[in-house]
Amino acid sequence: MTENDQVFQGAMNLLHAEDYETAFRIFEALAKQGHANSQHVVAIFYKNGEGVEKDWQKMEYWLQKAANQGHKEAKEELVIYEGRMAVAGFLDLERNEIPQAIVKIKAGANAGDAFCQNALGLQYRDGSFIGGRDLTLARHWFKKAADQGFDIAQKHLNELGSTPQRSSSSGSSPVTSKGSSYSSGSSPVTSKGSSYSSGSSPVTSKGSSYSSSSSPKEKRGFLPSAGLGLVGGIGIYSIISRVYTFITGISFLNTIVVILIFAFAFIITFRAWRNRKTKLFIVLIVISAIGLLANLLINRGIIPETNNTLTEHTTGPTATITGNVNFRSGPSTNDSVIRQFAQGDTVTLTGETSGGWTQVSHNGDTGWVSSEFLNYE
Repeated sequence: MTENDQVFQGAMNLLHAEDYETAFRIFEALAKQGHANSQHVVAIFYKNGEGVEKDWQKMEYWLQKAANQGHKEAKEELVIYEGRMAVAGFLDLERNEIPQAIVKIKAGANAGDAFCQNALGLQYRDGSFIGGRDLTLARHWFKKAADQGFDIAQKHLNELGSTPQRSSSSGSSPVTSKGSSYSSGSSPVTSKGSSYSSGSSPVTSKGSSYSSSSSPKEKRGFLPSAGLGLVGGIGIYSIISRVYTFITGISFLNTIVVILIFAFAFIITFRAWRNRKTKLFIVLIVISAIGLLANLLINRGIIPETNNTLTEHTTGPTATITGNVNFRSGPSTNDSVIRQFAQGDTVTLTGETSGGWTQVSHNGDTGWVSSEFLNYE
């Protein structure tokens, strides 16, 4: 047993004693030294929010670090996480990106994740992207999810009844058949029994359902509903982001947050129109119209983008950029680039660091830069 392994065991004892903050500091130090087991544990800390705030980007970052070293559990959890995120962002994908998302969703289902299994079952039930329905495969995946206590999957299974049906356009096995899952606006972690496609808040309520009580004949057309859903998604996201920026002076940077808000707004607007929920639809369209109008007025300079009385505050310690470097939305090279800093740029330090990265703010934006490019003043 190496010295790091011994320290790891000591941290595990602190964890079992529920001293989460001390244990986390030790695990994080070991993780930064490349200790795979510690990297996996740090990822779980960020997933569960014990001793540290939940952070999906950091969870994925440390899972990837551990998986790259061959850590089995980290590899499995990364597959499931990517599958859930593929479901959550499905409506925002271009047509040529769908096959890759389907592979991730099926990988998550095959890894035993009930969330992805339910998603795959819904796809086979509806046949949205595989060229035909396959109710035999739909039952297969609903049962897989239901056997793990995923209540809504059991409901879908009951709705299908017990008579096997298979579309003539599909002859694949449950594991290898080509197909895709319907998409969702829900977050990577959903509560037991929630439907992946409900479009509810990041932690969805127990028993929420994908399916509507109305019959297919009562629903409005798909394309008009999708068009209005797009308007709702853009409009509602616009008003949420504009209000947030006006109050804080900071733009949304987290890609996952942007996707979830847009998908949530798209789905509820789409379903409100298609399922003839007129009152809800009117409310959503009014909110969307306000958001789109606010965008127009801000872009034309008629109203301010930020509240200067709130954003003009005392700055923190600063640092100077020592060379051309990317300013990213998260603490890894996998995160999106906000813009590029030039040598000599001055940034404000927020006090947050992560694995060789430092969080800074610059011209109203907050993001991450590699620490080696900072000269602390």
